[in-house]
Amino acid sequence: MKRIVIIANGILAHPDAARAQARPAALVIAVDGGSLHARTLGIIPDVVVGDLDSMPAGEQERLAALGVRFVIHPTQK
Repeated sequence: MKRIVIIANGILAHPDAARAQARPAALVIAVDGGSLHARTLGIIPDVVVGDLDSMPAGEQERLAALGVRFVIHPTQK
């Protein structure tokens, strides 16, 4: 069975525990601002999903250069 970890935005209360859970993952999905938590944890997500409204300028380009895929949704909800 493939292990999948989803990193969402919000408060990263226990970074060491989150890092330990995410490292052995076969697939890491960051949801929008969760990509910043992945960066804090030293993890490169396989995919970033969301409207990217909480991603700072330049971050999408940085991740794309590392081979990260994006599934972008419209900002309008």
